[in-house]
Formats: sequence, C-alpha cells, structure tokens
Amino acid sequence: MSRVVGSTKSMIFVVLLFILLTVFFVFYRDLLFFPSGNFSSTTTTSTSTTTSTTTSTSTTISSITTTTSTTTTSTTTITTTTIVPSFDQWVLIGPGSSGLSPSIVQSGNNIYLVINCGGARVSRDSGETWQFANKGFDYQKFGSDADDMQVIEPHPKIKDLVFAGGKTGVYRSTDNALTWSRVLSGEEAKIGDIAFNPLNNNIIYAATGRLDANEPYNNVAKSEGIIWRSDDKGLTWIEAGKIENANIYSLAISPENKIYAATNTGLWKSLDNGKSWQKLSGLPHDRPVTVKLDRFDPKTIYVVLLTNPQNKGGVWKSIDEGETWRDITSNLISPRIIRPGKEVYNVIQYKDFEQHPTDNNTIFITSLYIKGGGIWVSRNNGSSWESLTTEENMAEGWADNKQFFGIDLSINEYNPLEMVFTSGGESNGFKTIDGGKTWVPLHTKKTGVVQGKNTYSNKGMESYKGAIAVHPDNTGIILLGYGDHGIFKSVDGGKNFFRVADKASDANFIRFSIADPNKVYMVSWQPEKNMWISNDAGSTWELRNQDNMEMLDVLPHPRKKDIAFAVSNKGLLKTENGGDTWKAIEIPDAKNIKSISFMNNKLLFAAGGKEVYMSSNDGSTWLLAYKFDASVRIYSVFSPKSNIFVATDDGVYKSEVTNEKINEWFLVLPEKGMTIVNGGGDFVYSASFNGNGIWMSRLNGNSGTWTQITGEWSGDIEHMTADPKNPNIVYASGKCAGVWKRVN
Repeated sequence: MSRVVGSTKSMIFVVLLFILLTVFFVFYRDLLFFPSGNFSSTTTTSTSTTTSTTTSTSTTISSITTTTSTTTTSTTTITTTTIVPSFDQWVLIGPGSSGLSPSIVQSGNNIYLVINCGGARVSRDSGETWQFANKGFDYQKFGSDADDMQVIEPHPKIKDLVFAGGKTGVYRSTDNALTWSRVLSGEEAKIGDIAFNPLNNNIIYAATGRLDANEPYNNVAKSEGIIWRSDDKGLTWIEAGKIENANIYSLAISPENKIYAATNTGLWKSLDNGKSWQKLSGLPHDRPVTVKLDRFDPKTIYVVLLTNPQNKGGVWKSIDEGETWRDITSNLISPRIIRPGKEVYNVIQYKDFEQHPTDNNTIFITSLYIKGGGIWVSRNNGSSWESLTTEENMAEGWADNKQFFGIDLSINEYNPLEMVFTSGGESNGFKTIDGGKTWVPLHTKKTGVVQGKNTYSNKGMESYKGAIAVHPDNTGIILLGYGDHGIFKSVDGGKNFFRVADKASDANFIRFSIADPNKVYMVSWQPEKNMWISNDAGSTWELRNQDNMEMLDVLPHPRKKDIAFAVSNKGLLKTENGGDTWKAIEIPDAKNIKSISFMNNKLLFAAGGKEVYMSSNDGSTWLLAYKFDASVRIYSVFSPKSNIFVATDDGVYKSEVTNEKINEWFLVLPEKGMTIVNGGGDFVYSASFNGNGIWMSRLNGNSGTWTQITGEWSGDIEHMTADPKNPNIVYASGKCAGVWKRVN
C-alpha cells in the first residue's frame, strides 16, 4: 500500500512539475531565448477595408502614345501585430564632423558640445572618442519645431547634472548627458545662455534670445529678453524678469548676486535677482555679444563687442562693475584706410572670452574671421595679443586648415594646458594639450593613404548627412555625399574615407550604373542643382548640367550603359550618350514626378504627386497606371522583382505586376510620412522624414511583417540604400546624425 501511495505522490509531483514548467515557458520564453530584452514591435491591428471607385484593378502595358486614365482608389489595409527580436547593430561611418557647434565645455575628462542643427555629443575620454547624447531631445523633428541647440553647461558643483538650451527650451540631465528631460518650453523660452549662481547650487538662470539673422552669427530669437530662474536645481522655472525688446546673448553672475546681460540693445545690470534692470553706459556702441567676470576679482568685467566699419568693437574691460570702461582690443583689430582722413575698421568679429584658471593676466578670445581666426591670447591682460592657431600648428585633417574660425572656447579647470574650441568652415573643432602650441581635430583622425590621398575616419562624432551609393560589383567601394563639403570615397566598406570632390556639394542622389559600374551619376543641391558624372567609380568628377535644369534624381539604365533617366524641375529627362546631353520625355498630364524605378530591367515606373506611370519601351510611351486619392502624396517608388512599392504620406503601398499587368494595391505599412522606399534581393526598406525611423520587410506577399530597425538614433531619414551584394546591410543618413551602416 505504501508503494502505491508513494507512486501516486510521485506521479502527482511529476504532473505538477510539468504544469509549472509549461506555465513558466509560456510566460518567460522571451527571456529564455532573447535575454537582452531588445525587441522591436509593430502594434497595429489586422484589418481589411476596401473603398472602390472603379471596377478595374489591372491594366495592361502596351505601346500607347496617349495616357489612359484607367484608375482605382481601391486600397486594402493589411497590417500585422508582431513582436520580433531586434538584433540590429548600427555603426557610424564617415570621415568625422561636428558641424557648427555654438557651445563646448570641458570638465575634467568630459567634453560636452551641442550642434545648431540639433542634439549633443559627449566625450568621456578627453576627446579621443565621442558618443551621441540626444536621448530626450526633440532635435530630429522636421520644421519649425526642430531643436537647434545653442548652449550646454554642466553644473560646476553638482556631479552628473548637465543643462542644455535651444530653440525649444531648457533640457536637464541627471546622468551626465545620457538622457534628457525638457524642463522649460514655450515660445518665450528660446534659450541662448545658461548661468549658475556661484554661491547657491540650487539657483540657475536661463536667458532667451540669440544673435539675429542680420548679424554674422546668423541666428534668430523672438523671446523679448526674458530671464528665467530655477530655485530647485532646474526642476521648475519662473520668469525672474525681462529686458524689453532684447535678445540676450550672454549672462554673468557675481558672488554678490549681481547679474549682467549682453544683449542686442546694450549691456544691462540687475541688482535684485533679475527683477529690474539698468543699462550700463560707456561702451562705444550697444552690441555686446559676450560678458564675463574676472575669476579673481568679480568687480572686473570683460565685454566683447561686435565690430562694424564705423565702430571698433573688440574687447573692453571695466574694473568698477561697469561704471567706466577701457579698450583692451590692442592689435586684434587694425583700421583700414579707404581714403585720406577717414578710418574704416576691418569687420573682424570676436565672440567668446575666457580667462586662465590660475593666471589672471592671461586671457583668450575666439575670432570669427575666416582667415587668421581661431584663438588669440593676451598674456598681459590685453596690452597685446597673439594668435594661437596658425596654419603651421594645426594638425592635418580632411578639412582645409587654412580656413577656420573660432566660435566657443573651453579651458580644462583641472589642467589649463588642455583647451578645446569649436570652429566653423570645414574644421569643426580642435584640442590642445600644450597650451596652444599644437592642435588636433576633435572629430576626425588620419588613418592612411589611398590613391595618393590621405584617408580619415570619425571618432564617433558625425553630423553631416548626404546621399550614399555602393558599388554594384565591389561593395567595399562607397561614395558619400558629405553635406556641403563635397564627395568622399571609401574602398574598405566605410571604415576610412578620402575626399574626391569638394565643389560638388549637398549630394541629393548618387547612382552607380549597373551596366557600367565605373560610371556614376550624382545630383547636387549646391551651388546649384547640378548633374555631375564620374567615369572612374567616383575618383574624379565632371559637371554635365544642361540649360540650368535643376536635377532632382537620376536612374541609370540597368542594361544599356549610355542611357539614364533624370527627374528635373522641367520634368523627366533622358540621356542616350552617357550624360553629355539630356532630352525631355513627354508624359501627358504628368505633374510633380519625384522618383523613378526599373522592374526586372524592363518596366520603368515614374511616380509623384498622386500618380504612378509606367513604360515598357525605355520611356518612349507612358501609361497612367494608377492615381491615388487626394490625401496621398507619393515621394518614392521601388519595383523589385514583380512587386511595386510607393512611399507616401499615408505609409507604404504595394502592388504586384504579372504579365505587364498591375494588380490591386495594399497599404502594407501604415506609418505616416514614409518618404523613401528601396532595398535589394528579398529585402525592402522604408524610411520616414518625420521621426518614424526605418522599417524592414521581406518579399512574401501582401501581409509581410515590417520591423522597425532604426535603433536609438531614429529621426528624419533623408537618404538610404542597401548593399547590392548583401541587402541585409543598409546605409542611412539623417538630419544632424551623420551616416550609419546596419550590420548584423
């Protein structure tokens, strides 16, 4: 009997154990198989709706000389609810850039900077490597709400507390710029400067306004001189006071709680925490851009003034809290005589001012003059100045070191021999570890020599966006449009780059010819919307524009090396001699063509507005294949194998083409604002210009699963292309984010 009871208990135990294991597996299988917890999901519901205005859902392509409007507005929404493990890894490629950075601060090994197009970058090893520090910013929004940042400031006494300010307010980080939360926003919170009370760690000030568009620094603010104050380390903010009709560029706060503000209406002073203000006199004009207090004597004030032909401007000093002033510009600005008896001053602008942490006689200033700019130092408190940045002591980068200027300077408080400054032109920024004797770029490093040219790679800092093209046979060759700095080439899959063209700027599209891979077409936006052609895989370029046409896109013929098609402001164009001349292609009633695509090397699609056109004879005749309803606007068309995709405001639509017949359309990706669709092999990618990121699908019918693969850098994606040999690899470029490569 005891054996039976024991056996029964054992069986019950086994059953219970099986049930528990089953329950555990059901609820925790994701943790077992995907322990990283890194998932990507779509959360829409499977539905099917149809609204038809015609009975025809297919059209036959033939040699038709007039456009036939056999259309349908039938759409079927087929979406999926899918949780897909996301193992996507993106690496930053490019030669390295930071763009225009209005603010940089070094604190120990940490260096913080913000970029005017949006976002922040942080180095935690004194500038050897950099990371994006954008989590929580709104900088990737397109349009007037985009967050162009103007200032970043770590709290001088509270570890890991960092503030950033820009067009959309004040952001606060408590984890050393890993994440951000917006703590002040609104039309009256367009921030130009942030300052800390030197005696009370809880009190922080934020000033509204920046230089206006008519001035050299080229920024705009309409916040009317409001001073914001926080009494709780930046958690909440109140309006402390206001300087009427002013844009505030710079704030300085003394230990006696006296506040100074440099504005477009003069230099102002407050004795009551910013509630009321009095204007200081004695300066040559009312355009100070920077105000700083002496580190050793807070009664001493330094002011940097704008320069114009009638007023010298430069650097001025007061030792009595602004009651009287002395010009210490000395040899920084020299007059230029244009006729006897009249002096006209060289318009050389200076911006930032810094004082040595341990030597009160050593002061620094940044110069915005593109020739002879950079950093100047005075070792006798302004009696004379000398340049610290010359062609001879600036380390070589991919940029032209003969043209650079200084914007913002920061000195390491713990080691004053270390200084960093941001620069305009092509140079972006530099660092010295020997007090200015030598400088190295912050953003790029030299890596070798290829084809007789120096190669460079980034240090984790990129901001320029541009078109990307991968060689159809040798995928190690990559061409990169690099903002307004020309074309760069890589021969090792994007690890290192060298510049091959500096005049062809703002590349909108770069296309290799499949029929002749040495031929490359490129459409640039600057200085005009021009067509450039290379016959050596992108190493050299020639301008081939015709009649000042504005080229918008280009598509080489996949089989005929001398034929290519282009989208222009005058409609669709065609060349039959390798781009030497272009002729207009007539598509009756076609408007706003944006994109073109070949299917199976035969069918040619042109799309834009609400229409999709097709041709089966290399563009000689066309058919209006489909017209969407009024709410749809097409940005891009892609036609792999027997499928056709269009990226629209409503999302991505798909149809199939059989026997030269286009069938019913399906909305397969209902994400708003999809502007790019392309891919390779069985992979289809779509990207958004409004922050919805990049999505991936496989060619498996109308109900294919779409997975968002963008990663944390998602934003306004403007360029995207897949590797032609391994389409699982994709390259993408977005606003203020540089160029990224997806590798799994």
